[in-house]
Amino acid sequence: MAQGYLDQYVLLALESQAYQPTIKHLAHICDRMSRMDLALACWKKVIEHEEPQPEYYIKRAHAEYLNNTSQQARETLELAISLFPESITAHTGYAYLYQFFEDLDPSTRQYHSQRARTAACRLALEGRCQTDKEFESGALAIYTHQRSALPQFLTQWIKKHPKSPRYWNTKGIIFQLQGMMKQARECYTKAANLDQTEPHYPENVLQTIVDKKGLLQKRYWTTRFKQALKEQYTLSKLLEKYVV
Repeated sequence: MAQGYLDQYVLLALESQAYQPTIKHLAHICDRMSRMDLALACWKKVIEHEEPQPEYYIKRAHAEYLNNTSQQARETLELAISLFPESITAHTGYAYLYQFFEDLDPSTRQYHSQRARTAACRLALEGRCQTDKEFESGALAIYTHQRSALPQFLTQWIKKHPKSPRYWNTKGIIFQLQGMMKQARECYTKAANLDQTEPHYPENVLQTIVDKKGLLQKRYWTTRFKQALKEQYTLSKLLEKYVV
C-alpha cells in the first residue's frame, strides 16, 4: 500500500500540466525509498523548472548510475562541475560517484576522484562551505589532502556554529578514521544529543561500541537509532512532512 501511494503521488505530480514544487520533496522521498526510477524522473523535472543547484545534478547523476546508465551519469557530473566550479557539493559528489563506475578502469576512476577531492579541499580551505553538509565534505577532503590544516578549519567552524551536530559528527568520523574509537564515540554522542531526529548519529555511536561490556550501551543506542529511523524515514512520515 505504501509503495502504491508513493507511485500515485509521483505520477500525479509529474503528469500535471503545471510544475508542482512538491516534486523536489518527492524526489528526496524516492531516493530514501530506493525507487531510483521515480527519483530520476523527479530530479529531471526539478532541474528543468527550479533555480539550478549543484545538489540537484549530483542527485540526478546518482539516480542515473543506479538505473544502469553510467555514461549519462558521468555527463551529468561533468555538467555539474561546469555549472558550479566553486561548489564543494559538486566536487565531492563527483568524486564519490566516480569510484563506482566499473565500466572504467581503476586508474581512470582514481584520477577523476582524486582531482575532484583536491578541488573540494581547496574550496573548503578558502572558506567556501555554505552548509553543514559541505562543512563535513570539506573537512574530510582536508583530512585526506592537507591534514595539518584540519585543526584550524574545525576550530573556525565551531566558533561560528557552536551548536552544530554535524560538527561533532564530522569530528567523530575523523577520530574513527584514526582508530580512536573512544573519542569518536564521545563526538557521535554529542551529535546525537544535539539532534535526536537524525538516525545517522546514533548509528555512528553503535559503530564505535566494539567490546562485550558495551552491551547495555548497544541496546540503548539501537533503540535511539530505531526511533529516529522510524520518525525520519517511514513513508507515512515522509509523505506527511513533505506532501500532505
